[in-house]
Amino acid sequence: MEALTRGVREDLGVEVIPRQLLYVAEVIGVYGVHDLNLVWLADLLEPDAPLDGLATVPLDGDRGYAILPPLIEEIVADAANEFDNAPRWLGNVGRSYL
Repeated sequence: MEALTRGVREDLGVEVIPRQLLYVAEVIGVYGVHDLNLVWLADLLEPDAPLDGLATVPLDGDRGYAILPPLIEEIVADAANEFDNAPRWLGNVGRSYL
């Protein structure tokens, strides 16, 4: 978990407290692209901290833009059940947008 918190701090400039691993998903694309995505549920250490230049994706409102890999519908459905089945292996999610 130290790598997760350090990576978020270095890449996004915020401190998080990891709560639960939600998904493991691959993105296997053309030209040798092969990524492994670990999606975590986490809390901001300082909930009121400014998120300079970062966007949040509401689970209960307008999601008029896409996130990649395309997991938002999985997250919305599983959040309704408080992520009871987590962590889940999602396989190659890249095929739906590559």
